[in-house]
Amino acid sequence: MLLRASRTLVALVLFCASSAPLAAQSFVYQGRLDTAQGPADGRYDFIFELYATEVGGTPLGTVSMDTEVVDGLFSIELNFGPIEYTGNEWLEIRVALPEELGGTGFETLVPRQRVTAAPAAASELQDQWRAVGDVLTNENPAQRLYINRSFAINGFDWFTVRAPAPAGSFGGMYIEASDTNGLPFYGYAANGQPLGFSYIQPSTGEWRLTLDNANDLTYSPPGDLGVPGTVTASDFSYDEMSFRTLTVPAVAFRPTLSGAEYETNGRSSTIRANAGSSTLVAPVMLPDRALVRRMEFFYIDDNDQAAMTCTLGSNNLLAGNLATQLLAATEIAEATPMPRSVTDVPAIPVSIDNEVNQYFLTVSSTDWDSLQRVIAVKIGYSVIQPD
Repeated sequence: MLLRASRTLVALVLFCASSAPLAAQSFVYQGRLDTAQGPADGRYDFIFELYATEVGGTPLGTVSMDTEVVDGLFSIELNFGPIEYTGNEWLEIRVALPEELGGTGFETLVPRQRVTAAPAAASELQDQWRAVGDVLTNENPAQRLYINRSFAINGFDWFTVRAPAPAGSFGGMYIEASDTNGLPFYGYAANGQPLGFSYIQPSTGEWRLTLDNANDLTYSPPGDLGVPGTVTASDFSYDEMSFRTLTVPAVAFRPTLSGAEYETNGRSSTIRANAGSSTLVAPVMLPDRALVRRMEFFYIDDNDQAAMTCTLGSNNLLAGNLATQLLAATEIAEATPMPRSVTDVPAIPVSIDNEVNQYFLTVSSTDWDSLQRVIAVKIGYSVIQPD
């Protein structure tokens, strides 16, 4: 078994601080242990011996214990008794797997690690931090706090936590309220002035973002997002197709020939007498890139001699009056004074392109009279973007 300890991950933290030598001191040794297969994991037996020289010599004190090593990292509190540290002490480490885990003996990790003057380090920390009532404060305006790292991420971070989380594992931090009904929050301020904060309501699980003491954004499980005011987005789409219906009423239709005897009562429209090739026409405004999936024509026809046909068509804006028929629904010539409907469903949805086309509905008959009347046309379409 090949073992080695990192020479760079050694940190000393005194539990008591003084600028003078201490008779007995405890400190924490943090290190990394690697095997030939990679970072060590499990419980290992350690022997720590303190020397006054880098090589050779007689131990000034010995500490033996076992500890858990996780992903190569371990932390052990050491106390070698009444020793006056000068900053020229050296730590020798021996490590072995416990016998019940297959250990065969201790291996000495080389070289020895130097122990710096702990009282001076503790005094330096004490000079930087002080307690004011129930507040621990550091008034140095240029000092940053990094945990488990020694450098900034982007140069603008003043507090950074690095979690040793392997692939697929979480690593982070929590803001906890001590009471079950407390409101844990994360706030934003500039020059002492609060700007806003976000928090979670424990009783409902609702998350809120508050700016200027107003709830500007809320999210409520399982997926309701509340946004007051106007929402502006450069691009937005639905996760799934959203289906809509456009109803074109009778009053929207007008005859194509100026001499036709047009009549409407608000509920239905007609051409009172045969006007040759005259038709009723109505403009259609559909969202760009909408897909037309069905058209339903509502009518009354008490004339069994002629049938009405409803058509959805388009005109290419660059090609004059050249019309293209997209959908057509023709009723059966059967005399009845009751409202009826007929539907056309295209095999392939008709795509709307408002950049080059304009769209319209036409209703035609070979024998117009007041017995044939248009009630309405419903166009069913779907969109992937807001309409």
